[in-house]
Amino acid sequence: GTTGSATVDGAGSTWTNSGDLKVGNSGAGTLTIRNGGAVSNAVGFLGSLAGSTGTATVDGAGSAWTNSGNLVVGNSGTGTLTIRNGGTVSNVIGDLGNNAGSTGTVTVDGAGSSWSSGALYVGDSGAGTLTIRNGGAVSNATIGHLGFNAGSTGTVTVDGAGSSWTNSGLVVGFRGTGTLTIQNGGAVSNVGNGFLG
Repeated sequence: GTTGSATVDGAGSTWTNSGDLKVGNSGAGTLTIRNGGAVSNAVGFLGSLAGSTGTATVDGAGSAWTNSGNLVVGNSGTGTLTIRNGGTVSNVIGDLGNNAGSTGTVTVDGAGSSWSSGALYVGDSGAGTLTIRNGGAVSNATIGHLGFNAGSTGTVTVDGAGSSWTNSGLVVGFRGTGTLTIQNGGAVSNVGNGFLG
């Protein structure tokens, strides 16, 4: 039943966590990074425990959220991440919808907006949705999985000229259900193999 919110606003404004950062641990949490603000931590969680909601917005050129570890959007709860207007997010492994019953949603919107990851799981054991639009860009250094474990669903849409997803390999439906849509000039490229089902 608790609510917590934090806003990091303006160039030079920073929030540094030597440990993890949980936005929505048992209650509802909101994190806003804008106008060049910066947040850094080890592992980032949005919607950590069942019943929680975590929402983060990274808005504007120079605005950055840096995770030296993983980023979990919807661990056991509901997580929502929006990267827009040139904001950037980086992490080691990205995980949307980590556990059964969880929901993770990420939107990367606009030219200059970017999300950089290692491996990327869209729907690990829960439900994950990734939308890249209006020139946004996502890159993951290793394989991307849509619908990783049984019972999971992973949906990715790459929409519009300049919108891109670059990875080293792509599995659409590993043990679960994966759906990939590329439309209106969007582009997906993988250095390694692509697998459907």
